[in-house]
Amino acid sequence: MSPDSAAATRARAESAAATPTLEEQQHLIARLDDKIIRLIRQRNVECAQLEQVRQSLGQPRVELSWENSMLQRYRNELGAQGTDFGLLLLKMSRT
Repeated sequence: MSPDSAAATRARAESAAATPTLEEQQHLIARLDDKIIRLIRQRNVECAQLEQVRQSLGQPRVELSWENSMLQRYRNELGAQGTDFGLLLLKMSRT
């Protein structure tokens, strides 16, 4: 085997070893989903506390300008579907 073909064989083997298997990739995504779920639950708790603070200050439970800026941020970062995702988060956080 020539040095060039041996190097090419090693490169292919290293590339294959670095590529995750289907199961590894699914496991990685499942771990990310777990983190996202935990963060959404935490966000819901924090939103409920924010609503309580607003009400204790005699303010409306919801501040539309704040929510609109949040939706804009999601749209800027995630595209048009980011707005849909932001709206879903708002709906989920309503107490």
